[in-house]
Amino acid sequence: MSSPVHHPRIIVASLLLTLAGCVHSNELSFESETACLMNDVQSIAIDIEVARSSEQRQQGLMGRTTLGKTDGMLFVYKDKRPPSHTFWMRNTLIPLDIAFIDSSGTIRAINTMEPCSNDVLRCPTYPAGASFTLALEMNKGYFAQNGFAVGHRFALNDICQ
Repeated sequence: MSSPVHHPRIIVASLLLTLAGCVHSNELSFESETACLMNDVQSIAIDIEVARSSEQRQQGLMGRTTLGKTDGMLFVYKDKRPPSHTFWMRNTLIPLDIAFIDSSGTIRAINTMEPCSNDVLRCPTYPAGASFTLALEMNKGYFAQNGFAVGHRFALNDICQ
């Protein structure tokens, strides 16, 4: 009985496929919390997943095919980010709006971001346009459709009145 011969190219290819599967899976879990968006007329409760770690922020909503009507993802930063800080949509399959929020809970900028495939070289980046410590992603059009704009407020763990 002879032992099997393993060709180095086959071993490397198998290893790369295994690693690629790990990179693209949504293995990270996120805390779920209720937050509140407020303007002069109304307060709306939203359900968010919170990305606090660098790994969670890198994964974000990658690979998701849907996002509930009042669901979103909040990216939390310990330090204030500059207006030049960018987001991208690599492997993100749904169009999103992103609100950049300062440490007082005021929305300072809102941008729309379009889905982008795995082709890293072709995914655009979206600069914040304002300093922020929080970034809130919701379905495309959510903020405008619900009357929220720059200057309105966001509160984490707040019960909307």
